[in-house]
Amino acid sequence: MNINWKVRFKNPIFIVGKFLPFLLFAAQALLGIVDVFHPIGYEITDAMTNEVMRRLNIVGVALITLTAPVDDTTFGFGDSKRARTYKKPREDL
Repeated sequence: MNINWKVRFKNPIFIVGKFLPFLLFAAQALLGIVDVFHPIGYEITDAMTNEVMRRLNIVGVALITLTAPVDDTTFGFGDSKRARTYKKPREDL
């Protein structure tokens, strides 16, 4: 699998729409594994933690959904002129 990560990270849509949600979900999983909120106290933090995690999930899913069809190697939201002429996916030779 050859992926040009340098080009993808130069695209702000990739960073905000795919990389940032990945970091949010990874942080959520890590906090769940480490159980960082339990030493503070159960009742308040359980409710607060659930609400914060729910909202982070909503933001992450919304960002991923809105940017899913974006080609990360092109600028903006549309396909290139060349890509719009394809009748089937291009095969690399």
